[in-house]
Amino acid sequence: MNSIHDFGPFLKERNLLYAAAEVGVAEGRSSLEFMNWGFEKLYLIDMWQHIKGQKGDSSSPQMWHNLNLTGCREKMKPFGDKVVFLQGDSVAMSSKVESNSLAFVYIDANHSYDGALRDLIAWTPKLKKGGIVALHDYNDTYGVKEAANEFTKDRGYDIHKLPELSEENAGAWFTVI
Repeated sequence: MNSIHDFGPFLKERNLLYAAAEVGVAEGRSSLEFMNWGFEKLYLIDMWQHIKGQKGDSSSPQMWHNLNLTGCREKMKPFGDKVVFLQGDSVAMSSKVESNSLAFVYIDANHSYDGALRDLIAWTPKLKKGGIVALHDYNDTYGVKEAANEFTKDRGYDIHKLPELSEENAGAWFTVI
């Protein structure tokens, strides 16, 4: 696989289209793609809030976040109650999702080392055995790559790079064993 966009058929072949979480949603472009793959349930987790001094989208003005949330809600309307919005800190919101209940978690939230590691620690237990964690921005610009490499190394997970179209947008994934 070369891109997160290749995951739909991959997940379908493995009967992993029952429940997922997207941690870090912004305007919901990936959310729409994930729902079009056929998920029965999708949790959308984001603060949709300006965070001063944060690298990445979080530092955008509050109006940008408000427009993203409104736009995402519009995109998700056709899916009704298959989509659950959880607005707040991603780690705190993880308590609202049952452990061992998800097939797929896509992490694209706080890109700092600490933020990415916190998300991996909070969200990986939400997956059933054989579930997939995928990450965005697995590169040397942010702390995601370092956090993911450390997290997977000690747990026996094999991390696979998703090169995407450019190194700056590279991702990665691993299977929970």
